[in-house]
Amino acid sequence: MAVVRTCEFCVSSATLDELREVLQRPKFDRYAPLQARLEFWALVRERSRLWEIDTQSEQAAKNACRDMKDAKFLALALACQAMALLTVQHF
Repeated sequence: MAVVRTCEFCVSSATLDELREVLQRPKFDRYAPLQARLEFWALVRERSRLWEIDTQSEQAAKNACRDMKDAKFLALALACQAMALLTVQHF
């Protein structure tokens, strides 16, 4: 949680919605109670800057992503000119 308090997070409506949906999945119950996960989501929402995704960033992301479900994250990174994009690849 310390990172959430010290870094600027950029979110879009789509990425924030996905985070909430993922955090509510039962498979995460063994790691943290649902209430704690929802409190984390609220903290991220509160501490993040909400970005509108421009058409150019959205199109560039769609052209670059192998998985269209991931395009929203790349579009956000492009729109906010992010210095870093943190991700987990499943191989």
